[in-house]
Amino acid sequence: MKEYLAARQGRTILVAPKGYGKTLLLIAKKKSFLEARSGIVMAENLFIDRPTGVFPNYRREVIESLSSDYEFWKALWRLCIALSAIKRFARETKDTSLDRIATGHEWFRKILSDGSKYFEAGELFTDLMNLEYRSILTVISRSNFLFPYLNRINTPVIFFIDNVDEYFRPVLENRSPGPTREASTEIEITNCGHWHRSRSRA
Repeated sequence: MKEYLAARQGRTILVAPKGYGKTLLLIAKKKSFLEARSGIVMAENLFIDRPTGVFPNYRREVIESLSSDYEFWKALWRLCIALSAIKRFARETKDTSLDRIATGHEWFRKILSDGSKYFEAGELFTDLMNLEYRSILTVISRSNFLFPYLNRINTPVIFFIDNVDEYFRPVLENRSPGPTREASTEIEITNCGHWHRSRSRA
């Protein structure tokens, strides 16, 4: 536990039943970064970042397809985390270049032009999930313009995202013949620039 709280980079996966203190440990980790003034710590006005709201009422065939589409969820979270980091870094550095970029989709224009919200990955994830499925695919396909901006980030950006499974709980309960199993919590603490570069080589 001490080792985990002292670490400043890397990925840690915590697995434990509900109620064993995973979220509390994550909050303690966030506090240690805030006290150390180490990089840009996300979820600044929240205990933890998380998707909120209700899972959209997609058609059953779409839900069945998404349930096993790892690449879709990977691309979706990659987009949300990248956009979150870019917006927050621009605010911290007073960079106004985002105001002039051609985004290729109205959703990006809405997000980038709003200076009061859409800074957290969970908030972006929820807003994107509220689009029609085809629109989400279009947004993902037009997101490559973001990554040169991501590579400009020259300071660690630290995310604390938890309770993602709770957003999907209604769907999981509908699909499961019995009680839903508690999902594990994955905590990733990363320099956002390195996060992108490490995947662009794949």
